[in-house]
Amino acid sequence: MRLREQGTVNFPVPWARETSISFLATPDELQALLKQTGFQVVRWRDTTEDGKIWFRAVAEKMQKLGGALPLGFHILLGPDFKTMASNQLRNLNENRIGLIETIVQRPLS
Repeated sequence: MRLREQGTVNFPVPWARETSISFLATPDELQALLKQTGFQVVRWRDTTEDGKIWFRAVAEKMQKLGGALPLGFHILLGPDFKTMASNQLRNLNENRIGLIETIVQRPLS
């Protein structure tokens, strides 16, 4: 998960119920942190559009079923999952957050 420059994040979201326990970074900040800790980026891919598609599909399925899916993240995240998923999609659509898929490695000493 990465922070974009478009304002604050709407909570709750799947990784945090409120702002004091959310530690998002911009892409530049994340790359700097990885480098500072000795990691090398092998792959870096923005998956924001994929995330939008996935969360839209989840919202549609939940709407068709009139609530939670029989099996899914709601089991781990609890009754707030519907709100979390809705906020996640809203944050993605409003460019408040973005998603990064990255593979990093730490060279052997």
